Amino acid sequence: MNKLKFILGLCIIIFSGIIMIVGMVLGIVSVAKGLYKDVYAFPVSLSISTESSKTDSFTAKKGDEFSVWLKVPDRRIENKDFKMSGFFVNQKAEVISEFKENFKFGYLRNSFGRGQYYKLGVYSFERDFQGWISYTIRGKWSPSYNGFLVIRRRKSFSFPVRETGVFVAGILLLIIGVGTVGKNSLAENGHKTD
Repeated sequence: MNKLKFILGLCIIIFSGIIMIVGMVLGIVSVAKGLYKDVYAFPVSLSISTESSKTDSFTAKKGDEFSVWLKVPDRRIENKDFKMSGFFVNQKAEVISEFKENFKFGYLRNSFGRGQYYKLGVYSFERDFQGWISYTIRGKWSPSYNGFLVIRRRKSFSFPVRETGVFVAGILLLIIGVGTVGKNSLAENGHKTD
């Protein structure tokens, strides 16, 4: 057995594993950050209040499907007695759609860039819209920071080509490493049987 080649093969296996993990993680991050595009972001107070507040006005076209997310700087809001509900309200003061989230019992989070996004609801506009979001904060836990209500549009899926290339390169190196180790192990076994 050529110990130097055997050790080299083990090093290639370890290095290829690192490359594959890096490619996979970068691919997941690339897909996650490419899912949504922020269309509007409105600063909101997250103080507990029985009265509703409202965002600035915004517009949407017929057929637009927007999702509403609460963006906060960290994950402390998770599993707390914190409830947020809101409505899309048009200029005639008509409620178009409702959304709500209770952070004590579950949530859908999307991390991208600075901050955490928590999904509150989705709405597909059946006609042109001009209006605002009216929202209310309830619960026992009050965050020490404010956040943003972010209206996002889903992007079409884009395949992470570069990250997949890195992952495939890791697989190829893994094959070379396993082959090198296997060939030298077989040579040792063959030497013992002679």
